[in-house]
Amino acid sequence: MSNLVHNWARQSRERRFRVNVLSPGPTRIPGLLGAAGPDVDQFAEAVVPLGRLADAEKIAEAALFLSSDAPSFVTGAELLPMAATPGPEAEPVPSKRWGAQAGFQC
Repeated sequence: MSNLVHNWARQSRERRFRVNVLSPGPTRIPGLLGAAGPDVDQFAEAVVPLGRLADAEKIAEAALFLSSDAPSFVTGAELLPMAATPGPEAEPVPSKRWGAQAGFQC
């Protein structure tokens, strides 16, 4: 995705508009909660460095930031509002219900 955004940003510079992408990480939404069940908070605590899932409002705040004038010198960027990604020390997923159903991998 980042290569696509970088190339699009370069091609668009003469038109003077910015091209960025928003790539949210694990987010507390009904579909995730239905697929994950009660283990979702345990998963977030074990794998997400901040120990919690994002909510839709946090992702919306990131989208509003990108659409505002605040990042006027930002283009070709991929914003990752996800409380960071799991590192190599991440514990295994706490339930077999995770994986392909919820779209997460450890």
